[in-house]
Amino acid sequence: MLVAALLAILGLPITTEWKAAVLLAGILWISFGKLTWCRRDLLALAAILIGQQAVLHLWPSPRIEVGENILLLKADTGPMEAVWPKSTQAKWKSLFSGSYPQVFPHAGHTWQASSPPEDAYGFHPEALWGPARYSRCIHSLSFDGIGELQGGFINDSRYNFWEGDMHRRLMPFWLMLEWGANTAGGSLFWQGEAMQVDPNGGMRSVYHPEFSAQKLGPEDLGSRWYFAFFPEAWPQLRGEDPNFKKKGEELYAYLRHTSAYPRLEFRPPWLAGLGAWAQQGLALTFFGLLVSRVTPLRGRDAWVPLGLALAGYLLIKLMMHYDWGKNLLALYPPHGGGDDGISHESLGLGIVRNLKEGKIAAALAGGEPVFYSTPGLRYFRAWEKIFFGATNLGYTLGLMLLPVALWGFLKNWLSPRLALGVCAVFLLSPPNLNFSFSSYVTLGRLGYPEPLATLVFLGALWILFLPDPRPDAGKRALWFLSGFLLFLGIFLRPNHAIPAGVTALAAIGLAWKQGDRVALACFFAGLGFFVLLPLHNVVLGGKFAWITSSVSIALPIPWATYPRAVGELLQGGPGEACHVALERIRLIFTEPTLLFPSWFSPYTWIGLVTRSLALGMTVWIVGRGLRGGEDRLFWLALIALANFPFLLVMHYPNPRYIALGWDLCFCTALIWIFCRLRIRFHGDRESA
Repeated sequence: MLVAALLAILGLPITTEWKAAVLLAGILWISFGKLTWCRRDLLALAAILIGQQAVLHLWPSPRIEVGENILLLKADTGPMEAVWPKSTQAKWKSLFSGSYPQVFPHAGHTWQASSPPEDAYGFHPEALWGPARYSRCIHSLSFDGIGELQGGFINDSRYNFWEGDMHRRLMPFWLMLEWGANTAGGSLFWQGEAMQVDPNGGMRSVYHPEFSAQKLGPEDLGSRWYFAFFPEAWPQLRGEDPNFKKKGEELYAYLRHTSAYPRLEFRPPWLAGLGAWAQQGLALTFFGLLVSRVTPLRGRDAWVPLGLALAGYLLIKLMMHYDWGKNLLALYPPHGGGDDGISHESLGLGIVRNLKEGKIAAALAGGEPVFYSTPGLRYFRAWEKIFFGATNLGYTLGLMLLPVALWGFLKNWLSPRLALGVCAVFLLSPPNLNFSFSSYVTLGRLGYPEPLATLVFLGALWILFLPDPRPDAGKRALWFLSGFLLFLGIFLRPNHAIPAGVTALAAIGLAWKQGDRVALACFFAGLGFFVLLPLHNVVLGGKFAWITSSVSIALPIPWATYPRAVGELLQGGPGEACHVALERIRLIFTEPTLLFPSWFSPYTWIGLVTRSLALGMTVWIVGRGLRGGEDRLFWLALIALANFPFLLVMHYPNPRYIALGWDLCFCTALIWIFCRLRIRFHGDRESA
C-alpha cells in the first residue's frame, strides 16, 4: 500500500532520475525500516497525497502534443511525408537524399536495407498513461541530444543497421510540437530552423543562429512547429568514432543552416511552472514523512542497503560520465546496430504497443510465438517502458540493488561488517578482475540480461540460505519468493537452468534437514512458474520447447566430446574432440568476463589467477562436503560449479554467460576463509 501511494505521488511514468531515486529509497526504507502505523502520520500522508493529486488535476499545466520519428526516407512517398507541410516535404527529402543517397543494390546491414517507418508518428510508451493525438502528450520539454529526447522510435529493430554512411547514434530524426492549453506565455528555445504552421494553415520559417527563445502567444495555440535534426552535422556530437566515415564539411555547414541543433527547451508560463514546483514539493514532503515517521530505520545495519544502493548509483553516474554510450539512467540513446540490446528493447516496446492496442495475446507472445532468443529480458523491458517510459531507469534500479542483494546473501554466513567489506571489494574492482560491479554496469549499458539474472539469482539464494529455520508462515512465503526468483533467473538467462536445478536439490536437502516440507512445497510452487515457458511455446506457437527453440543450434557440442577427448589423450594422438575440449577449457580459464577498460588489460592476469584459485577452493569444498556431510556451504559451492558446464557445449561461447559462476566461486572461497579465521581466532565453531 505504501509503495502504491509512493508511485501515485511521484506520478507514472517516472522519467527523471530524482523520482526514480526517491522510489528506490522509499522501497528500501519500507523493506528495512520499522513500520510504526501511527494513525496521525498515516492521515498526514493521505492528506499530502490528496493535495498533490488535486494540484495535478486542477492546476493549469501545459499540454504539448508531440509527433516524432526517425527521418528515414525512400524514393516513394511514405506516411511521414504525408503529414509534413508541403514546403517542408521537398526540402527535407532533399536534405536527406543529399546526406544519405540511395545505393542499389543494397549491400550489407545499412540503412538502405531497412524499411522506412510504417506510421507517420512513432509509437511512444507514455501514450499508455493518457490520450495522445500523435506520439505522446507531455507537459514539459527539455532535451540535448537524441539520448535525452527519450523517443520511442530510437531502439526500434526495424532500424537495425551498423554499416554504411548512417551511424545509429547519429541518425536523423524529426519532431512536431502542437501547442495546446496553458502554453501561451511560455517560451521555446532552439537553434537552427523551425517550420511553423498556424491553425489556419499559414506557414513561415523561423531561423535562430544561436540557442534563443521565441515566446508563445494566444495566437500560437493549435499551431504546429516542425524541426528536422541531423546530429551528424554538428562536430560536438560526432565524437571520435574511428568506424564512422565523415562527410564533407560543406554538406555539414549546409545542414546546420537548414535544420536544427538537436536541443529544445520549453519554459512554461510562471503559473504553470509554479504548479509543477508545488507537485514536486508535495512529493518530497510525502517522502520525508514516510521515511522519518512511518518507516524509520532502526540500527546501523538497516542503513547499509541504502548506502550500498547509493554507492552503486554514484559508480553508475561516474562510468556514464566517461562513456559515450550512456545506455543507463534516464538517458535513452540508440543501442548499437546488430547488438542484443536493440533486440530486447524493440521486443519490449512491441509488447507495450500491443497492450496499448488491446492485443493481449500478441503482447503475451512477446514477438515470438515460440521463443527463439533469450525470453525474459523483453518482458522486463516492457515493464520498464510502462513504469519508466522511454528510459533505462528500471534497469538502473536493478543494478543499484545488486550490491544490496550480495550483502544480504553474504550475511547468511558472515557478520554484517565483513559482508559490507566484501561488497566494497565488489563495488571497487574494475571489470577485468571479475567479481566486479562495474563489469555488470558495462553489461547493463549494452542491454544484456546477465546483471538482472544475477540479481534475482542472488535474491533466491539470500532467502534460501537464511540461517533461521523457524517453520512459520513468513518463512514459507519467503521460500515461495525464492522459487519464483529462481524462475526469473532462468527466464532472463536460460543457461542458469543448470545451477537452478542444483539449487532445487539444495532446497530439498535444507527443507528435509529443517523438517519443513510445507516450505519446500512453497519453494516449488514459486519455481513452478517455469511451466509457463513451454506452455507459451505450445499454446501460442504450436511447438514444444522447454525454453527456446534455438537449443539445437546453441548447444551443438555433445557431452560425449569430452570422454572422447580423454580417450584421444590416453592413446597419445590428440584429435578433433581433444582440440574442442582444450579450446573450451582455455576459454573458461583465460578469458575475462570483460576486457574493459582497455588500458587496464596488462593487469587482467590478477583477476584470472584470483578466480582460478577461487574455483579450485570451491571444488575442494565440494569434495570436503561429500566426505564429511552436507552443509549450506557445500550446496553453495555445488551451485557455483553448476554454472560452468553450459559453456562446454555452447556453440557461441561468451565468458559473460558464466559471470554468476565466477562470482559465486569468489563468495564461496571468501566465506570459507573468513569462517576458518573466525574459528581459529575467536573459537566460534558454528558451522558455515
